[in-house]
Amino acid sequence: MLPTSIATAALLLVLTFIASDRIARADALPAALTEDDAAEYELAFRALDRGRWEAALRHAGRAEEDLPRQAVIWLCHQSLDCPSSFGEITRFVETHPAWPRLDRLRRRAEEALGHAVPDARILDWFAAYPPLTSVGTIHYLRALERTGDRPRLRREARAIWRTTLMGYSDEHEFRQRYRDLLSDQDEIDRLEWLLWEGHVESATRQARRVPRAYRDLAEARILLRTMRGGVDAAIARVVPDLADHPGLVYERLRWRRKKGRDEEAGNLLRWPEMQTVRPDLWWQERAILARRAFSDGEISRAYRLAADHGTNDGADFAEAEWFAGWVALRFLRDPEMAFPHFRRMFERVSYPVSLSRAAYWAGRAAENGGKPEVAHQWYAEAAKHSSSFYGQIAALKLPAGERPGLPVEPNPTATQVQAFESGQMVKLIRMLQQVGAEDTVRVFIDHMSENLNDPINFTLLAGLARDIGRNDLAVRVSREAIKDGVILSGTGYPALDMDGSQIADTTIVHGLIRQESGFDIDAESHAGARGLMQLMPATARVVARRENLRYERDKLTAEPQFNLHLGTAYLKSLLERFDGYLPLALAAYNAGPNRARRWAEEFGDPRGMTLEDQIDWIESIPYPETRNYVQRVMEGITVYRQRAAGRHVALRLTSAAGY
Repeated sequence: MLPTSIATAALLLVLTFIASDRIARADALPAALTEDDAAEYELAFRALDRGRWEAALRHAGRAEEDLPRQAVIWLCHQSLDCPSSFGEITRFVETHPAWPRLDRLRRRAEEALGHAVPDARILDWFAAYPPLTSVGTIHYLRALERTGDRPRLRREARAIWRTTLMGYSDEHEFRQRYRDLLSDQDEIDRLEWLLWEGHVESATRQARRVPRAYRDLAEARILLRTMRGGVDAAIARVVPDLADHPGLVYERLRWRRKKGRDEEAGNLLRWPEMQTVRPDLWWQERAILARRAFSDGEISRAYRLAADHGTNDGADFAEAEWFAGWVALRFLRDPEMAFPHFRRMFERVSYPVSLSRAAYWAGRAAENGGKPEVAHQWYAEAAKHSSSFYGQIAALKLPAGERPGLPVEPNPTATQVQAFESGQMVKLIRMLQQVGAEDTVRVFIDHMSENLNDPINFTLLAGLARDIGRNDLAVRVSREAIKDGVILSGTGYPALDMDGSQIADTTIVHGLIRQESGFDIDAESHAGARGLMQLMPATARVVARRENLRYERDKLTAEPQFNLHLGTAYLKSLLERFDGYLPLALAAYNAGPNRARRWAEEFGDPRGMTLEDQIDWIESIPYPETRNYVQRVMEGITVYRQRAAGRHVALRLTSAAGY
């Protein structure tokens, strides 16, 4: 590893070089808006921030350039305070089919429906855009009713009733008009849907409309779901034919798990045929019970719970297969049992993080099973994903000459740049950034990135974000790009001015910031963490006092260097507390130092472990968020270190020297 001072200087030099062509391209472009138009749109977006829609539209109407005016109208149509009509909103949706948040506009259009809209228009609209709200469904059914097409009305009313959430008044109106079109089975199906979706209040109302046997079943399920008293008596009232109903068994399982009666809960998982209904919910319960069994040393039970998961695809399938394979390999010491789990996971996932994880562990299983050539193939497969934690770990299993470095970002041609810059949304993004509409810029860049699938346009979009000074959006684009296997190793890993950092090795700080806030200086979490390094105000206050700095909460987002100083000082204290060992320090930063210390006591102190055991320690962290956090920060640090060195640099879980 480079000395930290050299690494930092090298990193900044490399990043400056990478950004230079983007900055030159941006500087070469003329201003997106004239001064007069920019002034009007600045006033328009300020008015929007204050909810003054008439003023916003008035200022937008004075400008020559139309594109930002469309954005003002688009924002207006999304707000309940803006008096947009059904016709205005639907015309906008039809003429702007590639714009973001069309579902939100469709909901607003349905809420704006009035009696003046002709039935033919309503039916044409809902034929192309099915209702999303209960208000919309009622208007749709009324229009359908007036056509006299009774069979179609009955078919649509039944389908809507079975799976549409409605408030009390909409429910009442629906039943007043269409109750005679519904069968007992429709009422039961709606109750089932509401209960599985967890809509307890609506399910309580619906239970009054079903036959007595299903009403008793619903009462038992609701009492179990809400953890209220009287569950035993309620379960006893369920008729024998419904006693093994999957919904009731699921709620009993969940209730027992929440009460800490894990073994009794596990007994209810013996009938996998029940778990074909909502396998995602059944897996959530299995996953919790499997992790608890693992933590309690009940390894065989943990394996069985995971291996019998019953899911077929998606993130739940991947996690279930991985956990079963990991337990079989590392704790049951059975590589032959483990290998098929990792192979199945590899065959059904697509994201590089999951592909590299599956391939690395398949390599480990093959290696432990005495198949070195097969292991090498799997390690090489995992190492292809050089920006992922397990890809970087897998590279350590390969000879030095076979370890892949970071791929170079695609270099767009002048024709490709011109085509990209001529796009309507790209032009609009530049205009919006020019007038300070930063939140709206984020929505459009997010929307574009979610609809791209080729390396060139991902590179250009991330470059656009960097051009307009939005490192945070460049990171967001890179996160979408990596899902398609595109590593934006330049624009996706921004560098900051580290003046004020209390940690010399700024690759650590960059890796942490990328995961914490994605370089969004205004970021604020649901829990209240703020700024670049996502500091909780209480923690920041304590650190500020220790650093002899005046604490002001607003400065955590208003002054990035203040946040950086406090955040790096706090991280440094954690590194000192845990002897520079990054996984422990990062776990402490995410979940608190007391939890990190407790995990070191519970699962062993990783500082004295082999590399393989250190990986197991990370995977043993009980909190999924923290497990993921440690891996994502570590992989980011390694990318920054490779960038600084200009060559492959191995991921290191050992102590961080010179922090």
